Amino acid sequence: MGRLFDAAAAILGIRVYNGYEGECPIALENAAVSALKAGTEPYPFRFRLFADESGRICADQTDFARQLLRAAGERVQTGAAALGFHRAVGRMVLGVCRRIREKSGEDRVALSGGVFANRLLLGDCCDRLSADGFRVYYNSAVPSNDGGISLGQAWVLARMGQTGTD
Repeated sequence: MGRLFDAAAAILGIRVYNGYEGECPIALENAAVSALKAGTEPYPFRFRLFADESGRICADQTDFARQLLRAAGERVQTGAAALGFHRAVGRMVLGVCRRIREKSGEDRVALSGGVFANRLLLGDCCDRLSADGFRVYYNSAVPSNDGGISLGQAWVLARMGQTGTD
């Protein structure tokens, strides 16, 4: 999902180049937080959810990219668009989790990965999911980004060495 944040930042004219990992998504988050603090109404982006041939739940990113391009073409206020983007992703996460729960009965959700280092998105998703009856888990002691993945890989290797497993 991280590349979606990069694309949104570029399309909306917030930032087009990552000088370091996550720079564009951080700029997008900062624009959204500023809009939220200013009481700006979020732009009404929406993800269309569908099931693919195998039954996997997907979000239509092509349609969403068109919405981003339309907003940029209409010169929607940057903060409103950034905040609307975050809200749409939060609604999409909730929608996907609801569909999974309908099929499986599972009510536990783990939010992890670099995008959930975004505090605005993490808070929005936690609020939406908790209000809908989900039990939400997220990284707290270990970062949710590549650093956390590296730590997990190191742990597995250490365990393999202790047990003699190849």
